[in-house]
Amino acid sequence: MISNKYFEEQLNDKYGVLMTIENLAEVLDRSKNGLRITLQQDNEMSRLFNQARRKIGRRIYFVTKKVAKILAAKDESENSA
Repeated sequence: MISNKYFEEQLNDKYGVLMTIENLAEVLDRSKNGLRITLQQDNEMSRLFNQARRKIGRRIYFVTKKVAKILAAKDESENSA
């Protein structure tokens, strides 16, 4: 089991406090356009990651701390199943 703190430190070191959609796509091993389409739909993944979404001007960012929390929770649920 990997802790939220571990994910947060790793992501902060690589991407900083905010992640672009390109960064998030890289972490999730998805294409940028595929991720963008998924986040526009109504599903569990979009509901989770849209909570971490912030719009600054015309650009979309994702709060790294919240992304780490989502990934840690996902990792924990997969390991307990």
